[in-house]
Amino acid sequence: MGPNRAHLPFNFNTSKKMLSSSEFRNLSANTLQGKWGEVAIFTLVYFLVVGGINLCPTLLNIKTTATDLFTNLLTLALLPMQWGYYVYFLAKTRQEKADLDYLFIGYKDFGRIFGTIFLQSIYIFLWSLLFIIPGIIKSFSYAMTPYVLRDEPDLSYDAAITRSSQLMGGHKAELFFLYLSFIGWFVLCLLTLGIGFLFLSPYFHTAQVHFYEELLKEEAASTEEQEP
Repeated sequence: MGPNRAHLPFNFNTSKKMLSSSEFRNLSANTLQGKWGEVAIFTLVYFLVVGGINLCPTLLNIKTTATDLFTNLLTLALLPMQWGYYVYFLAKTRQEKADLDYLFIGYKDFGRIFGTIFLQSIYIFLWSLLFIIPGIIKSFSYAMTPYVLRDEPDLSYDAAITRSSQLMGGHKAELFFLYLSFIGWFVLCLLTLGIGFLFLSPYFHTAQVHFYEELLKEEAASTEEQEP
């Protein structure tokens, strides 16, 4: 028996019919067909860089206020790399050329990318202070921000975050159910000692990319209907 949508803290708009979670997962699997090795290596490099920075003080048995501060600053500096990881799968979905250097493309526009992703994190944190649920809802509203930054280079900061919220209007519950559909895969990956995440992460992010693409299609169709 599935979750009762009537009791979800989302505005679930059934008039805006999108693909089902299983359809988005199928699109993701089709996109990644023949590319699993490539995206797994890309994910491994990303995990090693991010994990290495966070684990380095522990591995070296160094625990001081200075090292904690330095680690936190390095983690913040990795926000453009996180963005590069997300939009890599957007490029793959659109059959564009995307290699390991995609991890670093965010640093070519550091101020806009870093500032927007950092601001997005601050907003979610502040909403979470009002209890957890508002923060979760806003995280779904802002989920398309990385793709907006890539597709609309003139937008930044609040404008990019607002654009994501506009696209997600009436669709937060659907994204929630898409996330929920990956829980079984998440549990299976835990049983592989984490190795499975090299494949689950690309699978998940590509499905989210297809969700974004569907939002763009819906918006375009709505605009055409409104035109005389």
